[in-house]
Amino acid sequence: MPGKVDLISLFPNRVWRSYLGGRELDKLEGSRTPADSHYPEDWIASTTEAKNNRKGDDGKYEGISNVLVKSDLFLITDLFKASPEFMLGKAHVAKYGLNTGFLLKFLDSAVRLQIQCHPTKAFAKKHLGSNFGKTEGYYILDIRKEVKEPYIFAGFQNLPDKKAFRDAVEKQDLDFILPCFEKIPVKRGDAFVIPGGLPHAIGEGILMVELMEPTDFAVRIEFKRGDYELPLPMRYMGRDIDFGMSVFDFKQTSSGEVFRNYFATQALLPISGKGCQCFSIFDKRNTDCFRMKHVIVENGSALIKEDSFFVVIVIDGKGRLKGPKTSSRAKKGAKFFVPNGVREVTAESEGRMELLVVQPPEL
Repeated sequence: MPGKVDLISLFPNRVWRSYLGGRELDKLEGSRTPADSHYPEDWIASTTEAKNNRKGDDGKYEGISNVLVKSDLFLITDLFKASPEFMLGKAHVAKYGLNTGFLLKFLDSAVRLQIQCHPTKAFAKKHLGSNFGKTEGYYILDIRKEVKEPYIFAGFQNLPDKKAFRDAVEKQDLDFILPCFEKIPVKRGDAFVIPGGLPHAIGEGILMVELMEPTDFAVRIEFKRGDYELPLPMRYMGRDIDFGMSVFDFKQTSSGEVFRNYFATQALLPISGKGCQCFSIFDKRNTDCFRMKHVIVENGSALIKEDSFFVVIVIDGKGRLKGPKTSSRAKKGAKFFVPNGVREVTAESEGRMELLVVQPPEL
């Protein structure tokens, strides 16, 4: 294991999913032949295993991130085991163990995802043996040019009868299921919190940063999307349909209520530097599950100094990130882990550079 380092580069960590996408991620990674495939997500600084009911193409289970430290590759979980207090912090480890306390992704959808629902913390603790549910946060980065009306589904706008809905899922009667939902329009820069229990789906053509509790729990009620049909273990988290239906919060949620209750407004925060601004996106105003900030640096520099370890994602522009000892070029799509024992980096832009800063829940 390497010694203590202050700025850790994160490699692409593409994970197989049942839906198609990933062309825009290929572009971020510099591919000469970008194309959609069953690898539409990049799991960033991930300590979470994917529940795919399969092994990866290399024969290993998917999800755990590799990191580059001094020209060598390591599993991020091995770094955490070797230096838990330096990497994560004593208090964090005591509460959450040797994981980040969140799951962070790039997600690029070529098709609408299956309508699905995730458990709350209380449900996961009672029925799944986990202290984490799967509340999610979406931050929309871009929309494919060919998609004219981007959207998500979020909640039942037309509340179905529970038994009729169950029967429709069992029969895969999409003529009954789909009218339960209305399209919620989204645009670049929008952010939403999707709590456990809320049925939802991400529409086609959306590139986003997705931040959530560190699980891969999902009940999916559409079994076939595109060229893949979900096997039974991937439909209701390995249980039966009645268990799957018990995850859903059967309540009516109008489109207006989606924006009032789940849309995350950005709040201006102070930041040290020149030519920079900082906005909070996800925080205790809208969730206690994770935190995320948006930092903009224009022909200047910003000191990013936090109360915990954090992950930095460059979402636009280019420049340089500087830790106390390490400096790295940073361009769109680059990702870095900053340990708890460091807690700060300086971002210097070449022109305009935009960053997302992601942290675990407050202790």
